[in-house]
Order: sequence, then structure tokens, then C-alpha cells
Amino acid sequence: MMYDPSTLGIMPIKPRFATQEIQNLLAHFPVVALHGAPQVGKSVIARDLADRTGGVFVDLDDPDPYAFVYQEPVAFVRQAPGKLLVIDGIHYAPELLDHICGLAEFGGWDGRFLVVDSAGCGVDHDTADIGHVTVHPLSQGEIDEHATPEDFVTWIIARPPVEYPPRSYINRQAVTLRVTRGGMPVALGCATTKSQARWCRNYTRNLCARLRNDVLRRVVAMLATTPVTEIVQARLSRELGITEREARVAMMTLRAAGVIIDLPGWHSAANKRSVSAAKSLLLDTGLTAQNVGFSAGEIDIPRSRTYFRQLLEQFVVQQLVTQQTWSATSFRLRHFRTRDGATVGVVVELVDGRVVLIDVTTNTQPAIEDFATMERLRQALGDQVIAGVILHTGMHSRRYRDWQYLLPITTLWEHH
Repeated sequence: MMYDPSTLGIMPIKPRFATQEIQNLLAHFPVVALHGAPQVGKSVIARDLADRTGGVFVDLDDPDPYAFVYQEPVAFVRQAPGKLLVIDGIHYAPELLDHICGLAEFGGWDGRFLVVDSAGCGVDHDTADIGHVTVHPLSQGEIDEHATPEDFVTWIIARPPVEYPPRSYINRQAVTLRVTRGGMPVALGCATTKSQARWCRNYTRNLCARLRNDVLRRVVAMLATTPVTEIVQARLSRELGITEREARVAMMTLRAAGVIIDLPGWHSAANKRSVSAAKSLLLDTGLTAQNVGFSAGEIDIPRSRTYFRQLLEQFVVQQLVTQQTWSATSFRLRHFRTRDGATVGVVVELVDGRVVLIDVTTNTQPAIEDFATMERLRQALGDQVIAGVILHTGMHSRRYRDWQYLLPITTLWEHH
């Protein structure tokens, strides 16, 4: 039984940069799994890829395909010889993976499988025969419909010259609007900011109801109130009035659903006073801002300045996490803090141990003195520190001492 998506009248979608990465993996793996939080666009990407390659799209949320799987699983996986078979909702029938991987392992099969894994429920990331791609909310380059993917880390490790003024510049208010709208595809399609805010609030409410844990709502609300925070189980349980076990289970559930991004503490042999506690944040700044009712008009209100700085840091992390999917450079994201309060907001760690240090400020004209912590790390680690970057909301673009950069936050997606 084949499923024909053309009967649904699906409209063409805005190109997603993850699509090329999926196609690259399909050229090397017989099975590719698509991961990501609910509503980030996994199913839409998969359906679009099936349409454009002449493949077959099957949604196991539909009773008829599900019945076919239940009655004849072997015939089901053999229904598209020589083509791409896209299976959305693999978590409804995880046993299908055994048939698919068995078919791929024993050869004699020239087709390919793309399985859409909902909330990490069906596909083991450690399976060697499966390629994995994680889909995130839209990047700013995708929103602006760039022809090529942005790749800030690959760009900055080449220690490029900088331009003043930069080729592309948007003012502080426009940056703030991007931050507060986020990158969730459905929310961006809302006609008004009011309907967008309603969608974001409903998203977290419905997600927590779907995961059947009332504690999750309180944890998500806390993460929205403090956009970038170090999570300690004891403190979390104390502040929310829950047990440590409930706090641990709630965080594990949200991580499995892809709703939380974690930044572990970065350790350096040159600094024994660094802390290991991870920073945790929601996957999208739009969800964060709209769930507390924060708007772009509040950025200069004194009581909102700390919140806006944290939201801006979350935005930078979100963009870098999204770019990890297609970046030409493999990297991990960390943060750095010492017990005496010295911090670096984001540490980009390459596979060879070298790092790029990134701080975020709401100022439009940061100064060279803002590199103090990065300077101390550079003196201790030498060339292990490739670059130190301060991203800000102005148009000031400078390079100092070959490795220090003051850059507009727009450089994350407007580098050339």
C-alpha cells in the first residue's frame, strides 16, 4: 500500500539547508534518521525530499499505512525498490528498524530509507549503520533565503579580515525583533505578532501535555524566565518545590524531546578553577520570549536589560547549534566559568582541542577591555585559542592582535 502525498495539496516549502546534509548521508548510508524537536520541520523536509526525488512518503500516524506495517512489515519495507522510502513516525513501529537494518546489512537492496524520529523515541544514535541528521528551528540564513548555508565557525577559524562598515547591517531594534520572533517555522508563518505569541505559548503547553508530566510546565517556565542558566538538580527542585528525582526526570524528558540545549562547562588544564555545571536553555528564543511576554520594545527598560542579554546569548547559541548540522567544521559547544566569576559565554571546541571564545553583549560599542578573560586564557593556552569574539548589537567591526574580533551579531549569518 503506497501513500501518495500529492493528494494532500502540500505547498512548496522554503529551502532548508539540512536537506543537502540528508542527501549527502543517503549517498553513504542505506538508512538515515531525522531527529529534532516537535514542529521544527522534520516531516516537511522529509516529504519535500521524497517529492523531489520521486520517493515514497509514508506517515505511520495514518491508520492505513500503520495497519500495513502491523500485518506485513517485510512487504512494507520492500515497497519502493530502487527509490527513497520515507517513513514518518517511526516511533509508532520501532520494530520496523530491525527489518530495515537487516535488509541493508545483507545487501541486495538498492533503495534508501529516511526515517523521521519524533522526540528521540525510536532510533538509537549509536547504531553504526544509520546516518543521523538533527533539524533545528530555522536559521537566520534560511529565514532570509540565502543561497548558501551560513557557517560562522568555519569562517572565523580562518581568521578573516573584517570590513568596516560590514556589508550587511541591521540596527539594534531589528536584531531584537529577530531574537524575539525566533525560528519555529509555524510561528514565523503567523500573520501577526499576537498570533505568533499565542502559538508559542500553546506550543509549550501542548508539548508538556503530550509528554504527560505537569512538572514539565514549571521547568519550561523557569527556563523561559532565565534564558541561559546553570541547572543544578538540588536548586531546581528547591526553587520549584519538587523532588530531585522529579527534577531529573523532567530535564531528561525535555532533553529527549529535543526541547533543551545543554552547554557543558569547559575545562582547561591551565585553569583548575573552572566549573563543570552545564548551562541549559530552550531550543528557540521565540518560545522563550513569548512565554514570558517579553517584546522588542522592552530592551532599554532597566529591569529588562539582564533578561535581554541572556536572551541574546541564547540566540547566539541557537544559531551555532543550528549551523552544526551542515557546518564544514566539526565542533562542540561549551561555556566557561570560574569559581571567582570569570566567564566566557560560549566556547567552540574543535576536534583537535583548539577553541574559539565567544562573548555576547547588548552594547552597540564594546571596548577592547571586554576581552580581559579571553586575554588571560590566551596567555595560558597560546595558539590553542584560535580567536576571541565579542558579538554586539551595533555595527562596530574591528580586529585586534590578529585573534580578537569585535563583530556585529549579524555576522553569524552575514559573513562572506
